[in-house]
Amino acid sequence: QVQMVETGGGLVQPGRSLRLSCTGPGLNIAEHAMGWFRQVPGKEREGVSCMNGLKPEDTATYYCATLREPRRYTNIGYYCQRGGTDFDTWGQGTLVTVSS
Repeated sequence: QVQMVETGGGLVQPGRSLRLSCTGPGLNIAEHAMGWFRQVPGKEREGVSCMNGLKPEDTATYYCATLREPRRYTNIGYYCQRGGTDFDTWGQGTLVTVSS
């Protein structure tokens, strides 16, 4: 069973960038829909795309997700905004803290 692994989280100053990486050992990412999601305790999980200029409100645990079976979504943005319910394989998450 594929297990996604996120790396690159940590403390970053507001306005700076942070690069998160996601790997899936043995996974051919060209054949799978993949997404980044984030969640703050007490709030719903939300889809995330590329981001620059991080703000304190971007502090959250970031998760990488994919599909167990090879499949790509035609309108990936739509599925990203659904909070991850269409993805079935997740990593443990990496905490990103934006603070000066």
